[in-house]
Parts: sequence; C-alpha cells; structure tokens
Amino acid sequence: MSTEPIEPLIEYPAPDTQRDPEIGSGTGNGNAAPAPHAGANAHAGPRAHARGAEPVAVPDEPTETTTLGDRITDAGQRLFVMFQPPEIWTDDRPALAKVAARAKRGEWTKPTGAVRKAGVAYFRFVYVPTAAVTRYVDWLVERPSRLFVALAVLGLIIGAILSYL
Repeated sequence: MSTEPIEPLIEYPAPDTQRDPEIGSGTGNGNAAPAPHAGANAHAGPRAHARGAEPVAVPDEPTETTTLGDRITDAGQRLFVMFQPPEIWTDDRPALAKVAARAKRGEWTKPTGAVRKAGVAYFRFVYVPTAAVTRYVDWLVERPSRLFVALAVLGLIIGAILSYL
C-alpha cells in the first residue's frame, strides 16, 4: 500500500468567491483553491476583503477580554457579509456538483449530525429544483433566438391542446 496523501477530488472555492456561506458560490473559472478552515468565522474576513474592506478578525471563542458588545458587533459583521448579494456582473455561479460537494463535505458544520443532514436535504429538495429551473430560464433568455424558438414551440403545443379540446 502507498502512504502518499490522497488529493481531494473536488476543490472547494475560496471563501472570497462565495456568495452564501451555507451553500457557496464560485467564480466558475476552475482555479479555486481549497478553503482554509477558520472555524465558524471562515467567511467573515475574506469576503469583506473581496468587497474592498479590511478583513474582520473574529476569534473563534470568546476570550476573557471579549465583551458582549464585541460579540454582537462581530455577529452583525458576519451577518452583513453572509447576506451581501453576489457580484452578478463579474461572478459566475458554481456547478451543481460543487454545491453538492459543499453541502455534503463543506466546513460550514460538523461532518455528521442533524445540521449536516438538514443542509443536504435542503440542497436536494429546495436548492436543486430551484436552481435547475432558474438556470434553464436564464439559459433560454440569454439569446433572443432561443427564446423565440421556445415561444414558438410553446405556441404550437398550446394550439394543439386547444384544438383537441
């Protein structure tokens, strides 16, 4: 048996390219590096830096000198970063396979447990159907010729159904 380390099959996008820390996003250019683990605050600093602000240093666990006000401020900064909309003009959406890998093996929660199962269930039953529909609609309206052909086919189908009734 070989003792060489096994390389991961899928590289996760770096946190500064992620839209939503719970699901993830990426630039889609295939050059994403693995995300470093920084505990619960892995998405606060790099994301803020990607928007032009300075990274926010948030300790993983409160220290004796951390006040309640500091923790509230840090939580507010993390929420602000989490709910920032994507840069739709410059950032591509990741493939569903990358989002699936993030749901199953990402560092957003523990490797097992109820939270992980809920995240995977959300991915399968909410995110995939929604993303599939919206991505196909996006693809359809991307070119006027596609939309014209789709509307013509839809018109033929509706005409055939109405003439049958």
